[in-house]
Order: sequence, then structure tokens, then C-alpha cells
Amino acid sequence: MALSCEAECSKSAMTRSNRHRSRLSKARKLRAACASALLLSAAQLTGVDALFGIGEKRFKYEGLINAGSLGLDRIHGQVAAWGDWNGDQFLDAIVIDSNRQTANVHLWDRTSFSFGRDPAATVQLPSDNKITNVVAADVNYDGRLDLLVMSQSTSASSKQLLMDVFLGRADGSGFESIPLSVPSSTLAQPVTIDASGDMQMDLLGIPLSDAAAPAKDASELKIWRNLLVGSSNNTTAAFDIVDAPLLDATKAPACQLANPHSSAFVDLNGDCLADLFLVCSEDSFLSSKLTYQIWTAVKPNSKGEGSGFKLASTGELPPGTGALSFGDIDRDGTIDVIFPTCDRSGDKCFINVAFNRQIPLCSPRIDGFFGGGPGYGSLSTGKKNANASS
Repeated sequence: MALSCEAECSKSAMTRSNRHRSRLSKARKLRAACASALLLSAAQLTGVDALFGIGEKRFKYEGLINAGSLGLDRIHGQVAAWGDWNGDQFLDAIVIDSNRQTANVHLWDRTSFSFGRDPAATVQLPSDNKITNVVAADVNYDGRLDLLVMSQSTSASSKQLLMDVFLGRADGSGFESIPLSVPSSTLAQPVTIDASGDMQMDLLGIPLSDAAAPAKDASELKIWRNLLVGSSNNTTAAFDIVDAPLLDATKAPACQLANPHSSAFVDLNGDCLADLFLVCSEDSFLSSKLTYQIWTAVKPNSKGEGSGFKLASTGELPPGTGALSFGDIDRDGTIDVIFPTCDRSGDKCFINVAFNRQIPLCSPRIDGFFGGGPGYGSLSTGKKNANASS
């Protein structure tokens, strides 16, 4: 009898305990549901990024976005280059003033989302020189931004492009007042490249000293070799002139760099090595035309020999071609070319895309670009024989 009563009491206690646990479980579920609802509501009101302290995105869709003037409307001059002057991982603007004698660095302010009006650093040329271009890079590998300033004498008869390197001071207070000398070139500005794969900035172009006689082959193109990396602080020369690593250059057609030109140092055949795309000018007594040469990078053999660039393709650019830009237009992993063309009156202009019919980036296969074939093809303006002009 006692056992029976004990069993009954135990059963009743278990029932009450189960009911209590059930009520607690329902309460927990209710609290969890309320918390989820509050979390969802907060996310909808403030945005998920803001909820977790990331901050709401300024631009919420992908495409070409009108970002406004970004403070550049308060700065008088022309943006010539971009570079990170103060090491904050944001690009700053290098602006040439309206007199084309001063290059100013304007810092990007992420808080105000604009460029500062007052320059953080300045370089100035003599009054008889006009700046034509600025290249921003760490030329001597000391972690500070330097400026390669290209300029031309105000004399109308001058055929010389002057170049000076202004090194950034180690303390970040500005640029050295006395620039380093650079051998002059023709008015066709040299192209910035890495000629030997040492991650140092070199230049490719035609030295003024070699421009007297007409070019017969590609050997006229020379390299401005970087002398600053690993050199002493008392160095006065930034570059010297050496032969360009163009394989069989004497057998390749001459390339008189156009003035202006939009040559590039980009990977065109997908082997993860930057190639050379050169825009050349062929002048005759009655007319002139723009042509191009593509030189692909060649890896050294097992003995470390034979590296350089070999001629892979040549062709003519369409009449009225303007500046060329390089990028992956159709997202297939290859570098395409986009460029404008206009008639002689300038009324009928088109934007053209030359799609790179090529292997994806860093693929082990080697195929043709801008057409079929093993490295040879025409510079087309369409994909699969479709015109891409618009």
C-alpha cells in the first residue's frame, strides 16, 4: 500500500515537473521569438552593417555611380596622378596647377568624403618649364611616395622632354627641393614598366640622343634603368639608358611612339606576366596612321637566360582612334581594350571595345588574343564577329 502510494505520488510529481518544464520551454521560445523579431526590426531600421558596427554602405549597388565632385571643384588645376602620400591606404590626388609649373598633393579625407583643399606637399619647376605629366610611385623603395615630373621648355621649337625625380622625404614633411636628374626623351613620353622583373620602376621610350636618325627597327626603344634602389643617399642620377629586353628587336618593325600615346604594361595573354602594348605612329608625306605592337613576356629558362619580351602581334588601329584604356570589360578574366573613334570633323564618335579572345588570367594554356591563333590576331571591336561599338 505504501509502495502504491509512493508510486502514485512520484507519478504526480513527474507530471507536475513535465508541465513546469513545458511552460519554461514555451517561455524560452517566446522570448527567443521576441528577440528575433526585435533583431530583424533593428536590422531593417538601421541596416545590418550599422547593427554590427560596420556602418551603412555609401553605395548600395554595383555600376557607374555619380559620386559628385569629391571636393575637386574647390581645387584649381588638373588631376595628373593618384598615390597614397600619407600611408593611410587611401589614394590622394596629385594636381597640376593652371600655370602648369606646380604639382600639389591633395589628401583624401574619408570623414568628409572629399579631397582636402590645401595641398599637403608641393613641387615646383622653373618658370621656363611647363609640366606635361606626373608619375607617382615609390621610385627608390623607401616606403615614401616620389614624383617623376615630365616637362617641356616653353620654347616652341623644343623637341625635348625633360624629366626630374622628386623624392619624398623620410619624415613625410614634403619632397626634396633638389630633384634627381633623368636623361631626356623625345616628346613621346616613356612608358613605366618593370623591365627585369625586380619590382622596380623602369621606363621604356626613345632617348633624345637616339632620335636624330629615322628608326629602322625596334632596337631604337631603350630602357631607363632604375638606379635608386639600394643606392647611397648621395646619388644624383635616378636612371641610366640601356638596351630594352626586346628579343630579336633588329628583326621587328620600328615603333615610333605616338605623341600622345596610350601604351600599357598589362597581362594580355593570361600567364600572369605583364606584356607590352605599344601605340606607334607611322608618318608619311601625305598621311599618318596609328599602329600597335604587342610584345609578350618570356620567362627565363632553367639557366636564368632568355627572359624578355617577344613580338607577338602587330596591326593598325582604326582611323580617328583616341586614347586606349585597358580592363576586363566583360568579366571573363582577360584584359580588353576600350577606346573612342571619331571622324575628322569630330561629330561622329563611338566607344569601341576590342574583346580579348584569350584564356583566363593565370591559366597554363596559351592562345591567341584579339582573335584566334597562337598569339596572332587582329584588334577587333566585337566578340564572335559582333560589332561592339556604341
